[in-house]
Amino acid sequence: MAEAVFSLPYDMLLNVSVVVHVPIKLFSMHIVYRYSPSNMGAMPYFILNMLAWDLLGNFFRALLHNYPVFPAVCSRAYGPIILVTDNELVYHFLFASTIACVVNCAVTSLNACPYRYAVFIFPKHLKRVKRSWAVAFFAVIYTGYTIVTFVVYWFFTISSEDYDFEKKPEDTRRLFCFQPRGW
Repeated sequence: MAEAVFSLPYDMLLNVSVVVHVPIKLFSMHIVYRYSPSNMGAMPYFILNMLAWDLLGNFFRALLHNYPVFPAVCSRAYGPIILVTDNELVYHFLFASTIACVVNCAVTSLNACPYRYAVFIFPKHLKRVKRSWAVAFFAVIYTGYTIVTFVVYWFFTISSEDYDFEKKPEDTRRLFCFQPRGW
């Protein structure tokens, strides 16, 4: 009963959040790309990368609004994706994609610190690094973190039909569940 009362305002709040945040992210990316001073080196690319991962995470969040169903370790899918499919795997994929975006955003933030350190300590070494090699290096890092995130996430999933650990709600429509005791 409480889910029916709170799910609509929750869904509307997430829709408003996406409508507000996406233009702000796009505007911020435009400002960083267009107006960053040249003496910042590659730092604007780290900022752009973080904003791009955050924008992609907002896109996934715009498609899937997950509403937790307690006491079960499950969520119910809301948002525009429910108009397209009722497939539980799609819900898991979108949720895992959102988590991968959060992980890659954090990795980008953590990679900016060693870069700033290297700019001050090893400026001559950084000038010898080709931009294409740096882009390829970070592409491999983000691909690796994304794959690891999906693999670890997959260990925590369980089919909603196979979920029998806690009290599962009677209405199992659009439900996707997780292992309550880990993998």
